[in-house]
Amino acid sequence: MEIEAVKVDDVLEIFNTIQQSSGAHLHYATILKNALSNENDSELFSTFCKCVEKAFCGSCKEDIYNGRIFSFVLVLAATFHPKKDDVIHPVLRKIIQHLIALSYLDNEPLRFWSCKLINGIMKNVDEIDDELFEEFKNAMIERLKDPKVAIRGQAILAVHRLQDPSDKNDPITRQLCTYINSDSNGKLRQVCVEKVAINKHVLTLVLERLRDINLDVRLAAFEKIRLLIKYLNLSQRHYILQCGFNDPSQKVHDFVSTDLMKSWLEFCNNDYVRLINTIRLDASEDDIEKTTIYAEQMLRALFKNAPVNDITSCLLSQYLNEQKLIEYEKLNWDIILYYRIVVQFLRQSPEFEETLNSILPELVLFCKYIRGYIEFIKTKQDLDELEYHFTLKQFFIITETYDVSDSASRQCLNSLVHDALKKEVLPTSVEETIVRNLEKTFPDTNTRLVFVCEIISDIFYGEDEMSFEEFKRQEMEKSHTISQLKSDIALLSEQEKYCASVEKNYSEAARLRAEIDEKQAFLENVQKVQEKPEVEKKTDVGTMLKCLTITESLLLSPKVQYTPTIATLTTEHINPAMLHEDKVVQAKALKCYALCCLIDRKCAIHGIHLFSSFIITSVLAKDSEILKLSLQAVTDILILYGTSFVEEKGEENGESQPTNTCFIGGTSLTALIEAMTNYMQDEDPGIEETATRCICILLLRNRLTSSSVLSALIIKWANPATTNEGVKQIIGHTLQSLTALPNCEYFADAVLSTIRTIVYAPGKSPLCDIDTDNITKFMVTLCKMSSQGTKILADLALKMCNQMREKPKLKINPYFAKALTMMDLSQSERLNSILFICNELQEVVDKQSSKNIKKFITNASKNVKLASISEE
Repeated sequence: MEIEAVKVDDVLEIFNTIQQSSGAHLHYATILKNALSNENDSELFSTFCKCVEKAFCGSCKEDIYNGRIFSFVLVLAATFHPKKDDVIHPVLRKIIQHLIALSYLDNEPLRFWSCKLINGIMKNVDEIDDELFEEFKNAMIERLKDPKVAIRGQAILAVHRLQDPSDKNDPITRQLCTYINSDSNGKLRQVCVEKVAINKHVLTLVLERLRDINLDVRLAAFEKIRLLIKYLNLSQRHYILQCGFNDPSQKVHDFVSTDLMKSWLEFCNNDYVRLINTIRLDASEDDIEKTTIYAEQMLRALFKNAPVNDITSCLLSQYLNEQKLIEYEKLNWDIILYYRIVVQFLRQSPEFEETLNSILPELVLFCKYIRGYIEFIKTKQDLDELEYHFTLKQFFIITETYDVSDSASRQCLNSLVHDALKKEVLPTSVEETIVRNLEKTFPDTNTRLVFVCEIISDIFYGEDEMSFEEFKRQEMEKSHTISQLKSDIALLSEQEKYCASVEKNYSEAARLRAEIDEKQAFLENVQKVQEKPEVEKKTDVGTMLKCLTITESLLLSPKVQYTPTIATLTTEHINPAMLHEDKVVQAKALKCYALCCLIDRKCAIHGIHLFSSFIITSVLAKDSEILKLSLQAVTDILILYGTSFVEEKGEENGESQPTNTCFIGGTSLTALIEAMTNYMQDEDPGIEETATRCICILLLRNRLTSSSVLSALIIKWANPATTNEGVKQIIGHTLQSLTALPNCEYFADAVLSTIRTIVYAPGKSPLCDIDTDNITKFMVTLCKMSSQGTKILADLALKMCNQMREKPKLKINPYFAKALTMMDLSQSERLNSILFICNELQEVVDKQSSKNIKKFITNASKNVKLASISEE
């Protein structure tokens, strides 16, 4: 359609035509642009505005027709270019001002589409004047507070460009932060995360959204921080990796493994070793362990899509020498960790065997290299023990990957393990790795135990220094001599019998007998363990800790059994160490004994009394480490052996409490559980968290079904005075998981006990700040979610009703009546009985309770014939 002089009717025709097809949008936009540019024709502009309003006043949902009009308006706006003296074309300015005016109207669709049109137009506008900027900014800030989610979302899209990251009080950023933190709509939180300008405060809020309940919000948060690694501190980087690799959604896991890790690697110039350095925390063993886990997760994710040559290129070009070894001066945390992870990765697949051989030397050479490193470290003045121990651990993890089928490799590795355990003072984590190497060289468990126990004995009794090679040589010579003597004795015995019985040559037989006796005496002398002068056992703290650490490492081996060798070790070394005057030695010995309890039932029978005594009698457990160890040991023993150590005294009293229950031997299980529960209130955060964790584990493993303990957990979780977030997380996870267990009958008593404790709390107690209705609703929901939900709720309702009937004037009754209104008992077989009691209660309880009981009856009676109530 060609229009020479556009009139009002032509504008209407244009709007009708553009809805049919988008092919002629540019053509009609050019015509309308020329017509609207006529400054004298205000009627034409008014008609255009009315057409826009008419098109968008019906619905916020986009269809094919209003979508084409939306596109046409954006095309039209793009045709207006500013004149020489203008910042923005006058007509475009009028269009924007009109849209701003529409954003203030009561009509929701017009507010929505005006914001959307403003957003689309502003994308193509280079500059606007100050007056229009203020109008636009004020209008969109107003729309940020719109009650409709869709309109708030469009306002965010329109105004987010105006944020000032340097201004911590910027009104737009503050509003977006409010929505990020508290808006219930996931889509809006997602948009806010995507569009908010980043500063120090905002970054913290975005990081919190990494655990948002909405998947799209979590993805948006990961995308937002993808390129911000240089602005993140180490703890924030660890937090991102923890959230990403542990997220339940595969989409998040894939995004972190590919996009996020790729961006971080690019930031490090594709240097894997530098990438490890960006997340390294090495202030303590816990920090090192976390860093190691995160580094493994990062590198494994990156290795999946990386060429093998790229993985090994930095090792070959920068670190490995001609012997495929790293110079001692170059060794540090990052390099050895990367080297170990690469070796393990390549070892997983036979196709990488050739590549692995290019970076890994023979075992004999590598063992010699480790010995050299140990000697090199001794010459350093500024020794970092944590780094030294970490490096040794990585070395021995690498030695685990070798094939030790040949005797030379086995002997070399055994020699290295022997000397490392005997001569070096190392933490348990390192020695456990070293001992684990023996599983290949000594497949027989008993032989392996004997090997390690001999090392421990040598350390305790200060044996003369002898190299492992010399020891093995002497053992082989001794074995050869014994075999030769036995063979000679057998041959001479045959000759003696022949001379005496066949040839009747008794003189020759007597000579042979004398020779046999001589060789037999020599054999006995060789076989006899050489008696050594009595040496006093070392009991200094250093020796005790070293030997106990090796013992602990040995007992942590997965295939270890309580053999006579371990029994001797327990009797001669572990038991005396538990009485040592040094608390650290005591704690280490107790841990070793606790490990013995896990592999031997007889030890556990004694151990349950020993560790319980530290818990029940607080005077004995003056050391917090011993107390935490005792809590953990008792928990492990109860989980492993259950109630097999328990004997019942007295009759059952019908309650779900462990009353009148004790272990065989006298220790009270009831007192033990009470003491463990009391330790949940300990001032020491470590003891508080350990006790809480142990109680929760016992509940989850079905070793404990106590309503009072469950009530204590709920109160601990809801108490405002509980400031330990770790404790709250443990309890929260436990409460959620308990509902999946089969025996939840004690839930009803736990609800009653919890409400009673809160209602009758002293006036100055922090429990008074707990919202009783909220916590009651939570507990009722917990009962409903359980596997026996209807039955438990019916039990709870009956107990509440009976208590109200017995004592109708109690302070707690209104809370019981309120709790009844929260229950759905329509499927319960005992609903009739409950309704019958409720009818009686209406006449005896207070007014508010009567009102709630009536409400409960009304809701419940919808599914029950009223006649059945009277029959009951």
